[in-house]
Amino acid sequence: MAKEDVYFQFPIRALNMGKNIDEVTEDEALIRWHQILDYCLVDFGTKNSVKAGSDHVAQVASDYIENNGLSCLGNRSEIEESLVFFAADRLGITWSKGVAVNVSHIYKNHGIINQQTGGNMQVRLRTDIFWDLRRGSISWRDWSILSAIYAMLGGHPSKVQICYSQINALALGFDSVKSIGKQRLSQLRISDRKTQITTDKLKRRLLFSKASINYRHLWYSHKPQEELEKMLIDSEVHKQKRRIDDTAAEATARGRAEVLRQLEAYKRESAKAELARLKNKPSQVGKA
Repeated sequence: MAKEDVYFQFPIRALNMGKNIDEVTEDEALIRWHQILDYCLVDFGTKNSVKAGSDHVAQVASDYIENNGLSCLGNRSEIEESLVFFAADRLGITWSKGVAVNVSHIYKNHGIINQQTGGNMQVRLRTDIFWDLRRGSISWRDWSILSAIYAMLGGHPSKVQICYSQINALALGFDSVKSIGKQRLSQLRISDRKTQITTDKLKRRLLFSKASINYRHLWYSHKPQEELEKMLIDSEVHKQKRRIDDTAAEATARGRAEVLRQLEAYKRESAKAELARLKNKPSQVGKA
């Protein structure tokens, strides 16, 4: 796997700071970013070590440590240390030459993220986007809202409908409005206007596409804007056609029932008329 193809992946609960996303300070955001980075190191190493093989993982880690002149701190096993440096190599993470890396602290931060309350929905960020927060080129509000949208888009190959309440819930570290609770969400969420401003700004950076055809339902996608709009148009045309077909079918059913009712009424009236005619018909009995 090429380093430029690598993604950082972490659970949505890592965004839970216990406060409105606009109230998170730069220092708090930076501390949490480092904790998420450490989580990714342990999680990536653990998940990919089996496929890579223990011998290969150990060799990659050993070469990484030697090439960067690193040493290890903390009471961790050789296997755990290997997982961290193997992940660092694959994720393109470097420390300054000769630094003593505190592997125990990395595992501690991994545990902090694991113990966060919130959701388990996964956020998957491209390397450059992940590092944008560390560089200071994106705010915590923008980064957490982008993470929320990417978490929703994660399992959808085409498009997904997302409302601003959902975005706020995920940006606060929860899987859904239901999982955070409406009362708690109303206390911590930012306004729909701020959410709209942020999502529009992120869309202009081409980080995702966003469109609506009725001004109420907003759709998001990883696909280009033109493709998303075409999907929405095709979908709406299909729904309109289905409505027309349903209406025609209902009209046909109603019409058939009315025809049957009229037919039965006609039969009844005809039968009555025939009885009346027979009663009023002169008798022919006894005539030569």
